[in-house]
Order: sequence, then C-alpha cells, then structure tokens
Amino acid sequence: MRSPSPSRTTKSGNGTCVAVLDYLIERRPPFSPDAVVAEYVQALRAYRLTRVQADHYAGRWVVEAFGKHGITCEQSAEPKSTLYGNLLPLLNSGRCELLDHLRLHAQLLGLERRTARGGRDSIDHVPGSHDDLANAAAGALLGQQGNGLFLLYQREYEARCAAGAAGGRPGDTPPPV
Repeated sequence: MRSPSPSRTTKSGNGTCVAVLDYLIERRPPFSPDAVVAEYVQALRAYRLTRVQADHYAGRWVVEAFGKHGITCEQSAEPKSTLYGNLLPLLNSGRCELLDHLRLHAQLLGLERRTARGGRDSIDHVPGSHDDLANAAAGALLGQQGNGLFLLYQREYEARCAAGAAGGRPGDTPPPV
C-alpha cells in the first residue's frame, strides 16, 4: 500500500518546475493494520487530504479500512512497474527531489528491469527485497505530474510555478516525520 507521501511542485534554481517529496512513512512488521491506517489517516488530515491511492496488494481491505475513517481510497489502475518506468525520466532530468531517506534510496537503487520471454519489460524489486517506499514515492511524485495521486493540489502548484511564486504546500506546517 502507498502510505501518505504528499508531494508538491516548486521552482528550481533554473526556473523549471520540480516535484518534491515532502513526507514518507513506513511501518514494518509486527504492527496492527488498523492502527497503521489510523496513523496514516491523521497524516492525511494534517495535509488536508481526503483521498489516497493504493496498489492492489491487500485487495479491497485497504479501501474499506480508509473508508471507515472518511478517506476515499482508490486502487491504482497502473501497475508499479509502470510507475517506476514513468519515474525514471523525472529522476534523470532532475525534475523531482527525494527525501534524504536511506531505505527509499536503497529500494529505488535495488529495482531491476527484466524482460519476459514475450519481450515485455517489467521493473520490480529483486526476490526477497522490498519496494514499499519506492512505490509510495513514485506514486506521489508522479501524481504531481498528472498521473492521479494528490491531484487535489496539482493545479494550485502548477499555477504557482507558472506565476513564478515560491512553491510549497497550501495550509499549515506538515506533520513531523
């Protein structure tokens, strides 16, 4: 599941718009799934978000768990391999900024492109490793590029960039990490 990872768009020193990852959280087992959802809901509310997007890993349970807290959770139509492939140009062109998060960096660097017998490419983590943070970050950063996550703020950020204003998330200070 993609955890709350709000991102924003700001202007870089050379004047181009850059997607910035502001918040990323991970809970590793053992944990109570319901308690984790409640914690993530608090973070979403701190960012004034009422919608979140998740992968299909836990099926409908995630959608129902967030729904109990009044958060609309949609399951992503895009497989994570597509997210990773779409993130690559952002990373290579410097149009996104990541948090200084060692596990996120390790997960991104651990992704591999594989070609199946039919010639179809996929990007995924190696067997036995994890990619939860990479998946969450890719979804949030690509949402700033128009692929669906956190579209609530996208237009406002694009308008700020177009007007040359400083970037930043509307509203109050983000929750502590």
